[in-house]
Amino acid sequence: MKKHLANIFQFNRRERMGVIAMAVLLVVLIVVNQFLYLIIPEKKLDYAQYEHLLVAETKPNNYVPNDAKKEVVSAGKTYTEATQAENQPKKQQAVIELNTADSLALLSLDGIGPAFAGRIIKYRKLLGGFAKKEQLAEVYGFKENYEQVKDFIMANGNVTKINLNTCTFKELNKHPYIEYELTKAIFNLKKKLGKFTSVDEIKQIDLVNAELYNKLAPYLTTQ
Repeated sequence: MKKHLANIFQFNRRERMGVIAMAVLLVVLIVVNQFLYLIIPEKKLDYAQYEHLLVAETKPNNYVPNDAKKEVVSAGKTYTEATQAENQPKKQQAVIELNTADSLALLSLDGIGPAFAGRIIKYRKLLGGFAKKEQLAEVYGFKENYEQVKDFIMANGNVTKINLNTCTFKELNKHPYIEYELTKAIFNLKKKLGKFTSVDEIKQIDLVNAELYNKLAPYLTTQ
């Protein structure tokens, strides 16, 4: 067995020379690989050509590199001329009058969608019109949105008035500011007075505080 193994690892002269040559070649390759960067300089990549792609991803649509601002952008317009329109302040939105606005006009305001437009018109009808623009915040769910639109609305104060002397119980009770108990109290007071000569007379009713009176007064009349 030992003799057989010895025969396996015995090489003739030519085989020994081949093994030595391969070993030397391997050593040379290892050395060359270690010092290759000294022989072949590292290639430096120029990313300038890709800058416009990076800018497009990270900058606003109207961004123009500093070195291009002095150059003609397009159609003979300079950077300043081309961007002048973009830098101009936006045209102020037209003010909407709440008592005459239709759904389309209301929808033109940011913060008012189809649902709110419908609610606003419905509430306007129940009120008899908006006496002042702040009443828009009373529309169900619209209190926060009111802050967004308050600078673009107005109310002309042309409201439908309820005649305290000629209205029916149902007509008076239908108004959003007048609860059932207050309706009863107003009719009881009218019965006591015979007729109302001034809207101020409803202040005699305990249910009518100063805040409620100020809200109700624009919608009531005795004439």
